[in-house]
Amino acid sequence: MICPRCLQSELREPMVMNSLSRRDNHTYICERCGTEEALLDSGLVFLTNEIIERDARIQPIERS
Repeated sequence: MICPRCLQSELREPMVMNSLSRRDNHTYICERCGTEEALLDSGLVFLTNEIIERDARIQPIERS
């Protein structure tokens, strides 16, 4: 299975060996994308058009 965020990397089996997306806390993504999401949330990496495009592939769950 291919990472739904970057559409490039192969996900590992079993799925729990991959990163869990911080965007919806439900979707498994590749290790590289998981690291990128964590760095974005920490403020250590700034948004680029490429990152915005990847983030848009995973829709966050709205919390009330």
